[in-house]
Amino acid sequence: MTAPRLLKLKDAAAYCGLPVRNFKKHIGIKPIRLGPHELWDRAKLDTYIEALQGDRPDGRRDWADAVENF
Repeated sequence: MTAPRLLKLKDAAAYCGLPVRNFKKHIGIKPIRLGPHELWDRAKLDTYIEALQGDRPDGRRDWADAVENF
């Protein structure tokens, strides 16, 4: 069985390795609304995480920079 593409908030936060509170605060991706459900696209999360690697020699990047460039 493959992993679901759309994730509930708790699952999206866990996928990013963050508590829900920090996910909501730092991840600049808006959820997809399907009826009463808010779901996060795993592919968009992957793209966002990859953007965090940036150009610095240590491979790190500020969350705010990633949000602006996403």
